[in-house]
Amino acid sequence: MARISKLNPEETLQLPLDQILLNLGYFKDKNKSSKNHIKLKNDNGDALVISRNAKGDYLYFNPYDERDKGNIFNFCKNRGLKVQDLLQLQKETNLQCHTLPKNTERDKEVEEVLAKFLTFKNLQPKNHFSSDRGISNAILQHLTSEIKMDGDNIAIPTYTIKTLQNTPNKPKQEQTQEQQIFSKTGYQLHLKNPILKNKEGETYTKPLKQICYGKKGLEAIIFSNSKEKEERSNIAKIILTESSIDSLSLFEKLNNERLNKINTIPNTLILSTNGIITESQLQALQYLDKKFPNAKVFLGFDRDKAGEKNTQKAQECFKNAEVNVIKPYCKDFNEDLVLSKVLEIGINAITKDNIHQSLRDFNENLAFFNKGEEFIYEHLKQQSFQQGIQIATRVYYALNQNLEIPQELKQSMEKNLETFNQKLLAFENKMEKLKN
Repeated sequence: MARISKLNPEETLQLPLDQILLNLGYFKDKNKSSKNHIKLKNDNGDALVISRNAKGDYLYFNPYDERDKGNIFNFCKNRGLKVQDLLQLQKETNLQCHTLPKNTERDKEVEEVLAKFLTFKNLQPKNHFSSDRGISNAILQHLTSEIKMDGDNIAIPTYTIKTLQNTPNKPKQEQTQEQQIFSKTGYQLHLKNPILKNKEGETYTKPLKQICYGKKGLEAIIFSNSKEKEERSNIAKIILTESSIDSLSLFEKLNNERLNKINTIPNTLILSTNGIITESQLQALQYLDKKFPNAKVFLGFDRDKAGEKNTQKAQECFKNAEVNVIKPYCKDFNEDLVLSKVLEIGINAITKDNIHQSLRDFNENLAFFNKGEEFIYEHLKQQSFQQGIQIATRVYYALNQNLEIPQELKQSMEKNLETFNQKLLAFENKMEKLKN
């Protein structure tokens, strides 16, 4: 058993909390852990994210309960335990084994990460935000210096609040108050091809779509028509959602009528939390509220419980700025954007009635392409047939979304799609025979 009787409070704070809890039945959530922090869960639904500060103290927070956070003493107090009793349960745990780096070590890593970020190429015209997610190229090509690419993957910088300390050797009369800045401390890499398995070959419960390098903060992009630093810092609008893709989609929605005159769009800070809002992100939002008190804030979190919680937390951060809460029609604003383009509906015209009318039109067009073999074989040229495939693809997409579709219309769409697929297969088989 580890020797713990002579530990003072300072030494106790530096005990490897992650190793202690792993020995008590907690298990690592590999999907949510990284080099700098570890997420632990247990069978009772308890969840913790553990990291270390510059002194080497172990800190934790509960992502589902903002009151449950602190050090090992807070952990025990919040669960009705005594630290000594917790440690007495340890058996062969090596209390000198540290797998998480200190915050000072992470600062060195941040420098290396930012140096690598600078080597990335600017956003290219061919990118998966445009091709796969439907973001307007007019917007993306205006952000080529803000967004980078590492191969086919897209890199967006992350920011946290950095406190500049006073210089110790300065005379007291020259000392100033601590200064906070919104500092670039890493980047989020959005993968073109999600990773399905971890290094051990185990399949992730959800495909890994992003990787965080450096410190996790707010993903931030500045949209501005000026290259002057002073003018770019005059922010008129702030957009915040759970992902950069959603934030860019909401930006397109808010400026849809200005895309042809993009130089009239005001300076906008496009932000993302990349999931549940963290303590450092709350600190950053409070800073931005003070920095830009006259900005209009648009919160566009997902239409689910996590989105509601994020909205509430974010609203509490903005005491000065005007806050507008916007809800997507679908789960998130990128789903709205893609749906609007697939069904050829304006993104600001997405309503149940407009969706149903668009689906009826596509369904009627699909039924037209299903009119008999003679029409298919003798009169339908390849170009027209490609139009049929495009319509069938739109119908298929709509059927696989969580859309409220009248039962009669849905059944008709399913029937027409099945018929079209059968005729497509027959057409391809006939073309293959003609070749031979």
